[in-house]
Amino acid sequence: MPRRLFRLLAPTSRTIERDSFPLRLDDGRTIEIARVRHPQARRLRLSVDERGARLTLPPRASLASGERFAAEQRTWVAAQLERFAPAAAVGLVAGETAWLPLRGELVPLDWRDGRYACVRAEPDGVAIALPPRAPRTALVRALRDFYEAEARADTGRWLARHLPGLPRPPRRVRFR
Repeated sequence: MPRRLFRLLAPTSRTIERDSFPLRLDDGRTIEIARVRHPQARRLRLSVDERGARLTLPPRASLASGERFAAEQRTWVAAQLERFAPAAAVGLVAGETAWLPLRGELVPLDWRDGRYACVRAEPDGVAIALPPRAPRTALVRALRDFYEAEARADTGRWLARHLPGLPRPPRRVRFR
């Protein structure tokens, strides 16, 4: 039977399966990698962000091949984790830190309970709303979104003043 026909006849799973597995890095640390079997994935994909490492597998890929792929990329994973380490090491202690740096100043910080992680600028400072059991990554992501929104607002105000002196207006502004 031709291979193409076999693929059409073989049953496929339409659900996303999630689990994790340990990976030992070159420096001796052991990290957990989230493994996701996705029905629309076509190849193995390894990604790292502030939440950690994630391996995405196509429906027919074996678990062993995914773990072998991650092991081959362990130095890259370690480098990416170091790249995101400063974001995860924000010196905030929920409920205790009283000041937050913003535009070169320290502004008062107000901690609140909330349904989801949210950081808002208020007239008298900055308010952070967090659920009681929010993971550290939720706070880091909310702070990153807050600072990016503030930077976009500042750039919008400043750009209008400097546009006449530019040879042509910028097509877009990217933040990293």
